[in-house]
Amino acid sequence: MPAEFKKNGVKIVPKQEALDLVAYLQSLKQASLTGQKPEFIPSTQKKLEETSASADNSGQEELAKGENLYISTCSACHQADDTGLPGAFPSLAGSSVVNDEDPELLIRIILQGYDARPEFAQMPGFAGQLSDEEIAAIASHERRSWGNDASKVTEEEVKKIREFVMNQQTQ
Repeated sequence: MPAEFKKNGVKIVPKQEALDLVAYLQSLKQASLTGQKPEFIPSTQKKLEETSASADNSGQEELAKGENLYISTCSACHQADDTGLPGAFPSLAGSSVVNDEDPELLIRIILQGYDARPEFAQMPGFAGQLSDEEIAAIASHERRSWGNDASKVTEEEVKKIREFVMNQQTQ
């Protein structure tokens, strides 16, 4: 007899097909997601904002916001500790794109996505999901973490590049 359970006072009895699907999914091998923090789940965005707001005002708030946005937006693929997933998603530590003196390519990749390297999975663009301020915070976090030592990215830089990208798309 299939398993049954109650949710909100309603007895639910899954069909055998549903139980088979669950068994199949559980049998799949999953790459270890070491360093993953539960904050990568988008539904915890409010918690992340509260955590960020509680940081002190000596630049730590900005760093915390960038880290929290990275965790909620990027770490599902690149991992919270930036180890990446070999053969799927690269580490950003030491990346020439991340550490370039001019952050334009990094900003464009975050805005438009990236699918130019066959050894890695496609990265979606986040232009429709993230504000200029949020992209600047993520890019700055990436440029100052995991041994990277590049300059901060400003909201104005992101805005300028977003406008350029949008103008290219409408022409």
